[in-house]
Amino acid sequence: MKLKSTLLIIISFIAYNLSAQNVSWYKCLKGTIDKYPITMHLHKMDHNFSGYYYYNSKQEPIYFIGEDTSVAGKIKLLAFSRSTDPANEEFLFGINTENYSGEWRKNDSSKALVFTATESTDTSLIPFTMVYTYGETKLKPSMKESPTATYEGASVWPQSNSAAASFIKKFINEAFGEKYEQHEIETILLKNKEQFFDEYKQAYKDAKEEDMKEMPSIFSEEQSNRLMIV
Repeated sequence: MKLKSTLLIIISFIAYNLSAQNVSWYKCLKGTIDKYPITMHLHKMDHNFSGYYYYNSKQEPIYFIGEDTSVAGKIKLLAFSRSTDPANEEFLFGINTENYSGEWRKNDSSKALVFTATESTDTSLIPFTMVYTYGETKLKPSMKESPTATYEGASVWPQSNSAAASFIKKFINEAFGEKYEQHEIETILLKNKEQFFDEYKQAYKDAKEEDMKEMPSIFSEEQSNRLMIV
C-alpha cells in the first residue's frame, strides 16, 4: 500500500477542552507518574489515540499512540521515549468522570508505577476541540477484492473567537492548504477527503482489472493528516 502523504504539524500552545465523550476530542491532562508531575496532550480519534506527554521538570515531549479496544474500559498508550529505546513505555488507565487513573511502565519487564491525572482547569487557556473524519472508497466497486483508497483527517480547533484563537485558526487553514480563504475545519477536512478520492480514481481510471486482481496493493493508497498539540 502506498502512503500518498502524511501531515503531522505540532502547535506549541498549551490548551484544554471539556468536550463530551464522543468520536473525537482533545484534552490537556495534568497529573503524575509516581511522584513526578507530567502534562499530557491526549487526542482521541474514534478508537485511536495519539499525542504527547512530558515531565514538567524537563518539558521534553514524548510521542505516543494508542487505542481503547484491546483492554475493556481502558485506554492503552505506547510512548516512544528515546531513553527506553528499543522498548516502549506503556500507559494503561481508565476514565471516571474527569479523573484518569491507572499505571505506567517503563517497559514490559519493569515495575508498574501509579499514573493519575485530571483535566486542566486553567480558564485562561484557549479551549480546543478535536475534529475527525475517516472514509474509504473502492477503485472498482464491482470487484470483490477491489483496491481501495482510505482517508483520515484530524485537527484541533479553537473553541473561541479571541484574537489568539483567530490566529491559530488562520494557521490551521494554511497548514491544510487554505492560504487565501478561511474555513471551518470540518469543511476543510471533508473537502480534502473528496479531493483525494477524486484524484485517486482519476489516476487509475485506465487500470486493467486483471492487473488489480494480481497485485491489488499496488493500486491502493491512503492519506493521513493529523494536526495535534504538543
